[in-house]
Amino acid sequence: MIFPLTEKIGRRLALMVCAAVFEIGSLIQLLSFGSLSAIYAGRFIGGWGVGAACLIVPIYIAEISPPAIRGRLVGFFEIMFQIGAVLVLGVSKLIK
Repeated sequence: MIFPLTEKIGRRLALMVCAAVFEIGSLIQLLSFGSLSAIYAGRFIGGWGVGAACLIVPIYIAEISPPAIRGRLVGFFEIMFQIGAVLVLGVSKLIK
């Protein structure tokens, strides 16, 4: 869903749209006042923003980085993303 938008408006502006979607989702969660359905809706909308950004960022990094370090930069992003996912999984296991 996001890729045609990036082709039409460009990567940088598409990342700004993703950030705005994430902010809307965060705002919905903030203003939920304990309503579980509003929290779920905010998480869903925020997840769309983050998920779309995770598709665009490696492409954007590859387009703006110098050829000599392009692979390292994209690889570093992907490795850090996976390390973050593992850390979140570990923290969620510790909290339960």
